[in-house]
Amino acid sequence: SKDRDGFVLSEGAGVLAMMREEDTPSGAALGWQLACGSSSDGHHIVAPEPQGTQASRAIEDALHRAGIEPNDLCAVQAHATGTVLGDLAEARSLRRSLGHAADHIPVFAPKGHIGHLLGGAGAVEAILGLQALREGVLPQTINTDPIDPEIDIPVTAKNPVHLVRSSSELYMLKNCFGFGGHNISIILSGKCKNS
Repeated sequence: SKDRDGFVLSEGAGVLAMMREEDTPSGAALGWQLACGSSSDGHHIVAPEPQGTQASRAIEDALHRAGIEPNDLCAVQAHATGTVLGDLAEARSLRRSLGHAADHIPVFAPKGHIGHLLGGAGAVEAILGLQALREGVLPQTINTDPIDPEIDIPVTAKNPVHLVRSSSELYMLKNCFGFGGHNISIILSGKCKNS
C-alpha cells in the first residue's frame, strides 16, 4: 500500500524436513528447494540498500544455481515487510534481476496475512509457497490499497492467481531479507496436484 508504515509483529514457527529426492517416499514431499542464493550489503543495521543491488545478487545467484531463467518462474513470494524502504528496495531488486519477466510473474506477500514472524518467517512462508505450488493457486496479497505506483511489479492485490505452467514442474522465487543487510533467495519447486 502507498500508505504502508511497517509490519505487524506476530508469532509462529514452521518445520521443513530436508532430504534428498531419492530418499523421499513417493508422494510424501510437498516440494523441493532447488537452490539458495545469498548476499550481504551491510548498508545499515535496519534499512535496506535503497536500490536493492545486493538483494538482486542473491536472486540472480539462486536462479543461476537452480539452472533456470527468470521466465521459468511462475511466481515470486516477496519478503515484503510493509515498510516504505524495504518494499521499494525489493521491488527494485526484482525488476533488476528478472528484467522483462518481472512484468508478468505474479508476486505474493504473505506477511499481510500472518504478520512478521521474524526468525520463523522464512520457514512458515516457504511452507505457504510450497502449498501454493501444490494447489496451483497464489493467494491474494491483502492490505495493498491504495497501490503504491513506485512498486511496479504485478502484486496479487485483487484476487488469487491461478499459476500458469508450461509443464507439471512449477518454480517459485522466495525472498528472505534480514536486518543488517542479510539477503537470501531460494528457488522452490513443486508439482501441481491437478497436473
